[in-house]
Amino acid sequence: MLHVAASEHSEWGWVMLTLTQRNVASAALPDEIGRILSGWDTLRRRQEFRAVAGWLRTLEVTRNPRTAEWHPHLHALLAVTPSYWTHGYISQKRWRELWADVLGLDYDPSVEVHRVKARRKEDPLEAAAREVGKYTVKDSDLIGDGTDVIARVQTLDAALKGRRLLAWGGELRRIARQVAPQVPEGEEDLVRITGEDHGETCPVCGTEMREHVYRWVQAVRQYVG
Repeated sequence: MLHVAASEHSEWGWVMLTLTQRNVASAALPDEIGRILSGWDTLRRRQEFRAVAGWLRTLEVTRNPRTAEWHPHLHALLAVTPSYWTHGYISQKRWRELWADVLGLDYDPSVEVHRVKARRKEDPLEAAAREVGKYTVKDSDLIGDGTDVIARVQTLDAALKGRRLLAWGGELRRIARQVAPQVPEGEEDLVRITGEDHGETCPVCGTEMREHVYRWVQAVRQYVG
């Protein structure tokens, strides 16, 4: 999608933006994620954002093993018009002020911003896409030393449920829809095949069970179907 965007709009520049704030305890994580996602929506309606032609925004949640606090933050890849580099330029200091303002912070948050530049032996847009969309939660933050995995899963489940972890906006949203990959013929969902009726039995194993749902049961600490 990014290569299509760059081909259609060779005049665009690309900017990487990371927006953070202080860590929070497990109990506060759901509200904090809601706050920063709402803050992003407010930020992109600010006048300074007009030079941004399109954007990709992802949510990442890391964990501090020393304090057991969580650090939700946003990564964004911005496609900017030529005016961004002249009269529409937003400095790191101004990004920090804007982020503090939309979140109502009484301190200066940490904000990173830099231009996406060509790298030796590496496509700059591919590198930017990998950095922005690499993961929401590290496996090491989820598993840790294995002593409180269930508690971490419960915390993240409550905090991430129903969240839009990745979002497009502006012209990038239009282009993303335009080039959305189509499922090749023959590679459809083999569990729920539309247009075919195999009756009450499973077409694979022949049993009467069409679907089997497993749920995590805390009392026995295992999945039960």
